[in-house]
Amino acid sequence: MQSSDLAKEIVKKHSSLIKFRTPYEAEWKDITKFITPGTNFWDEIKDNKAKASSDIYDGTAISAVRVLANGLQGYMARKGKFFNLELDTYSVRRSEPRPYLQSVENLFNWIFDKSNFYDFVNESFRTGATIATLVAYIEPINNEKLLFHACHPKNVYIAANDQYQVDTVSREMMMAYRDVAKRWEITDVSFLEKAKNSPYEEIKIIHQTFPRTDRDVTKWDKKNKKYASIWVIEAEKYLLEESGFDVFPYIVWRWSTEHGGTYGRGPAHDALTDVLRSNLLSKDLLDASQYFLNPAWNVPQEKMDLLDINPGGMNPYADPSRIVSPIQTSGSYPVGKDVQASIEAKIKDHFMTDMFLMLNNSMDSKRTATEVMEMQAEKAAVMEPTTARIESEFFDQLFDLVFYHAKKLGWVEPPPEDVSQILQTSSVKINYNNLMSALRDRHYDNQMSYAEVQKLFQMAEFDQSVLDVADLKEYARELLSKSTFPHKAIRTKRQMAQIAQQRAQQQEEEMQSENLKKQAGAAKDLSQADPKVLQQLGS
Repeated sequence: MQSSDLAKEIVKKHSSLIKFRTPYEAEWKDITKFITPGTNFWDEIKDNKAKASSDIYDGTAISAVRVLANGLQGYMARKGKFFNLELDTYSVRRSEPRPYLQSVENLFNWIFDKSNFYDFVNESFRTGATIATLVAYIEPINNEKLLFHACHPKNVYIAANDQYQVDTVSREMMMAYRDVAKRWEITDVSFLEKAKNSPYEEIKIIHQTFPRTDRDVTKWDKKNKKYASIWVIEAEKYLLEESGFDVFPYIVWRWSTEHGGTYGRGPAHDALTDVLRSNLLSKDLLDASQYFLNPAWNVPQEKMDLLDINPGGMNPYADPSRIVSPIQTSGSYPVGKDVQASIEAKIKDHFMTDMFLMLNNSMDSKRTATEVMEMQAEKAAVMEPTTARIESEFFDQLFDLVFYHAKKLGWVEPPPEDVSQILQTSSVKINYNNLMSALRDRHYDNQMSYAEVQKLFQMAEFDQSVLDVADLKEYARELLSKSTFPHKAIRTKRQMAQIAQQRAQQQEEEMQSENLKKQAGAAKDLSQADPKVLQQLGS
């Protein structure tokens, strides 16, 4: 097969990306070995899970990753509506776009429900919590649904631009000769012969996507699109396909980056030292328990063949100084148990598991439900840098790509003319109204509002009229509307006015009834009074 200059350039760039990622791989290997053994992709373990976990003696980190991934999904992307669309402008206050935006929201939910979206999100959060760098793409399937793919971390390499945004992805994959020959129109005789004689033998393919700097913007062909898409056979440096994309086709999310780094750093990186310590200590404690439960024995030489240490076994002896006896070890309590509990608590703290298990943990501490919610709100505020990045770098990219594919497939209905005019001057933003954002808002509102209300009541101790300044009923409505309290259970202002009117009427009736009772009592007292006294009073 004849090589091409473009293919050589792609292979060279791929090699440089491999070299750039190499320093990160040492930590990745330990993370996958001790924290996600089921996905340890550095060794050819395949489906042998027993071998994958043979070096693990403590499963705290494995459990913590599962809790973190499931918790993030439950709090940020639960099945159902976890978002809404709104105009990102202050100049438009009209309600015309709302029905159209609602129809787009329904389209998103239909796409998510019909695809593997929720499984993909959980897998993405697991990758984010461990390797901390996720590369994914979306594939339309027969104009019927979208399929979400998370790329294998071992086979994907990335590069970022001067604004720290990833704009280059180079993937390597193994494909069978017959599949390569079927997908691309290859005319090379030797390759076709190989595909015929050894159809299942695999060959490494490189797919590289990057921004084009030399394209002709006046042309609309695939070779002049904004992002290049190049497929190459690595060994032969043979160009399979040159095309392109109008938008960057990948979702690249990093849990966090340090000093403008390209690859991410997540909870597993911070917890790795404690995970290794806990694993080593658990192994030592296991060995210690085996020594305690099955100790070594002192056995006289002449009784080696007669030894019976089974339950109920009998070992006769004549000389008390030559009996079978266990070797006594000093102490029976594993002194490392407290140390291990401390390390396990640190591991759980790295993965923020208490945020998602706070209600369960509160049973031991006897906290009230209100206290638990306040603590959850505080944790949600602490997690804001992480959750904000998830929303901006993961979900925002995902929604943009889903809308791009849906529009390209003809699933998006064009807006009405009046709405189209509004959308031309206004952008649409995604508002994530999930449980995490509700807790976060609750914390900030409570911290600011409660302090002000407390000051108000302190001033009212000197002058009650100060309370007339604030509409406390409206404040209560606002608090409930931003909480997890059911919105349908919050009374409207009209209902509140009716209740206030009924209460005032009831109070007036009670006052009239009380006056009548007083008048009747006075009349009774007069009827029972001495006539002489009444005559004197009258005179």
